[in-house]
Amino acid sequence: MNSKKPLRIALKNFLQENSLTEQESIQLQQILEAKADKAEGYGWKRFFLPGIGVAAICLTFMLILGSFFKVQSHTAIQERIAHEVLTNHLKIKTLDIETDSMTVLQGFFSRLEFSPFLSSQLNEGEFRLLGARYCTLQGVVALQFRLLSSKGEVVTYYQALYDKKRFGNLPDINQGDTPKVIYEQHFAMTIWKENNVVTVLANTEF
Repeated sequence: MNSKKPLRIALKNFLQENSLTEQESIQLQQILEAKADKAEGYGWKRFFLPGIGVAAICLTFMLILGSFFKVQSHTAIQERIAHEVLTNHLKIKTLDIETDSMTVLQGFFSRLEFSPFLSSQLNEGEFRLLGARYCTLQGVVALQFRLLSSKGEVVTYYQALYDKKRFGNLPDINQGDTPKVIYEQHFAMTIWKENNVVTVLANTEF
């Protein structure tokens, strides 16, 4: 009987019960099959295969644990972004330019490595542009827009060029991801990535 077949089936069943990425599953399967081939070649198969099962469990646990810490790390970064945005939101500072024209605003902010835009996530007609000012976000030069909602609330909206080392993995709406919402002090900070730009909307929690 081919030893790879039951091994592959057992591995598949085990992985279905755990949250591994496809790449991690392939990596684990390749390691185990390589060990099985080596054991069979040396005639140690009957002694070595039980050890493979233990190794499979240990390696799977390590991969799951690594994935968990990756998620925790990205969550921590998003929480730092939200906290920084809230701090900026609560500090009402003078705008660098007051305008309701996005064209005028785009021409004014020349230090940015992207062209400012109002996201497709902002419902048309729900917000009116009041102006913007330079700020920072995780040490990156950013733009803080000031908007007036249809309910009369002043809302701030932020954009910065995406840098994975500084911002980690963010929901990418161009890939169909749902923006992340973080609540703090009765405010909602909605975070996402769009066109390689980090985007955050801060408004009162409703």
